[in-house]
Amino acid sequence: MKKYKNKFKSFIMLYGWKFALLKVFKAVIYRITSFRWEKNYLMTRVLDEEIELHIGDDMLIREIVIDDYNKCWKDDYVDNNRLNSYIGRLNRNDTIALGVFIDGRLAYSTWILFNGIEVNGTFHEKNGYGMLWDSYCLPKYRGRGLHNIMNAHSLNILRENKMNVGCVIILSHNTPAFKTQIRCGMEINKVFYTYCFLRKNYSTLKI
Repeated sequence: MKKYKNKFKSFIMLYGWKFALLKVFKAVIYRITSFRWEKNYLMTRVLDEEIELHIGDDMLIREIVIDDYNKCWKDDYVDNNRLNSYIGRLNRNDTIALGVFIDGRLAYSTWILFNGIEVNGTFHEKNGYGMLWDSYCLPKYRGRGLHNIMNAHSLNILRENKMNVGCVIILSHNTPAFKTQIRCGMEINKVFYTYCFLRKNYSTLKI
């Protein structure tokens, strides 16, 4: 119970009461009806120039291997289901994981998907499009601008790998993430909805 209280507390600190209560409301509805919905933004940016980075002296950015999650996040964020999902991604040839390490500890993780967009676990091939995907920062490192740094760094990596457009999908009410994407030159390309009913996922996004 304490674990869930701490998780909810950090969620409120990051997103505010409005977003947190909306998540709780939707979780209750899903528990009763097996139906969940979200409004989403597909945001994009043409990768025509490199983005300037300002990385702290105590920060190291490199690709993540599965042992990094095992050593640093096994008790904080990564359960067995998530770990198995990460292992599956690392075995693909179209994804990489990048991390910020502070004092040897993984502080921030993000994923990059090449030549496609993934929505609700379904991959849509789209040549020249690279997707920023599944980012997470440990609570103790929030407020240091890691999301801004890694967003810009990831877009630069996409550009280096000959991607023409960088994209990201965010929840419409995730204001902090939306502001970060705007700062990195992202614009709303499409508005769409995702649904989950009886454990089956659906999306209105047309690619």
